[in-house]
Amino acid sequence: MLINIRQYTAKSVTNIKGDIMAKVKLTFGRVTGFKCPDDATQAFLWCDEVPGLAVRATPGSSRNRYIFQSKVNKQTRRITIGDVSIWSIRDAQIEARRLQTIIDQGNDPREVKADQAAAKTAAAIAKKAQETRETATVGTAWVNYLEYQKDKMQRSHIERGKRWGARHLKDHENLSQAGGIEKQRGKGLTKPGVLYPLLQMRMIDINADVLKEWQKQEAETRANNARQGYEMFRAFWRWCASRPEYTNIIDVEAVESKELRDEVPSRKSKQFDVMQRAHLPTWFAAVRSLENQVISAYLQGLLLLGCRREELAGLRWEDVDFRWSSIWIKDKIREEGRKIPLSPYFASLLATLPRRNQWVFSSLTAANGWITAIDATWFTPNFCQSCRMGGNAARYCGTDHGTRT
Repeated sequence: MLINIRQYTAKSVTNIKGDIMAKVKLTFGRVTGFKCPDDATQAFLWCDEVPGLAVRATPGSSRNRYIFQSKVNKQTRRITIGDVSIWSIRDAQIEARRLQTIIDQGNDPREVKADQAAAKTAAAIAKKAQETRETATVGTAWVNYLEYQKDKMQRSHIERGKRWGARHLKDHENLSQAGGIEKQRGKGLTKPGVLYPLLQMRMIDINADVLKEWQKQEAETRANNARQGYEMFRAFWRWCASRPEYTNIIDVEAVESKELRDEVPSRKSKQFDVMQRAHLPTWFAAVRSLENQVISAYLQGLLLLGCRREELAGLRWEDVDFRWSSIWIKDKIREEGRKIPLSPYFASLLATLPRRNQWVFSSLTAANGWITAIDATWFTPNFCQSCRMGGNAARYCGTDHGTRT
């Protein structure tokens, strides 16, 4: 049954906007059949039992809604309660009385609702933060840390000193590896990196005492790795302290404890790791005696040029200019590399090397085609015996720093 608002003329009024309003006892038939005349902008069917409660209808719409209207701080406020097809008359009346109670207490229902929604959101955020705090592992944050650094590595506009290099990233991956895989050189399985035990822990469990015990254990068997691991972990922990998702979870000062720093092994001094003049005759004689001419030339190049191992090992034939006696070497600091003179003696060594691929110091066994590390298997017993005759000279065949005079 369609209810025409004109039948309520005894209790109908028209406001200054031309909206037709009527006050009646709300029933199911009246609420669902209420229609707005086409010549009105909107129409209200006001409840004569609960002040401020009404059914609102608009032209051409079949969806009527309960609304509540009252004055708050001398200003009229209208709040939609809900669709009449969902809300019963009784529930709408209860809601209208609740809203009026809020107003009687001097509050705006809309502000109260917004505050409740904000409180609910804050509670949800706090609950999620607590769950994150209880479950977040160091390993997960570590993965995010490496991904962050990898992303910076791709942005060439960032200064080289402010972004990682490939070697630095590899060091982080090595010290955090789980181990248990076949060694690329030698027999057996790799061991877990020094950082691996920490990665299995929850972030909230990391404190100075835990890190101190970790350093004690690692320093007993691999002191240098323990020191490197501490330096890496400290940088990582400081990064976590700058991230909003971690700053409220971690103990920021855990890596700054003096007792912890006292447990970190010191760097091994390299003041005696240097080739002395007296060593040269014996060293050169032994190196020249090597059967592998690639290794022999490579070791002599390390001493003559003062390059880092990786810089010289990655030398390509296209980087060698025999005509103008120069070599273009990759540089750890300068990405574009550097040019150094090619002496006649070293040029004669390179000229005798086989050109098996693009690498000057090529290898038939290495997966990448060039020698990647100094291996003890390079040196024959006769070679080692010759070096032992020269005192400490043998140690410099296998160290990067020792040959960089």
